[in-house]
Amino acid sequence: MPALTIRAAAPADLPRLTDLWYEKMVLVQQADSRLRLAPDARARWLAAAGSWLDEDRASLYVAEGESVVGYIVARVQPGSPGVLPDQVGVIAELALDAHGYYPGAGRQLVSAACAWLRSQGI
Repeated sequence: MPALTIRAAAPADLPRLTDLWYEKMVLVQQADSRLRLAPDARARWLAAAGSWLDEDRASLYVAEGESVVGYIVARVQPGSPGVLPDQVGVIAELALDAHGYYPGAGRQLVSAACAWLRSQGI
């Protein structure tokens, strides 16, 4: 099994990330009948993910072996009003390819997101 590389996502990664997101969301929807995917769910997520690449308050990292096998999205957002700190870091999304085993991929993605959040003062 090739070693994984964790790197910032690039525009060329977005179609693969959209596939990973959609597969994850189909499973989430099956587990929680209150949720349902919009007819244009893929297009909406792809557009949002594209905006994250240029957003100062968001990061999108991928885990790549022979192909991209996972991603993580971290954001800086306002904290609760009147509570310090006034901004917090949130891991908004994490997905891994469910068709293979990639030891440590999730942990490495979380480490990259946490390092980015620390670099943002979180």
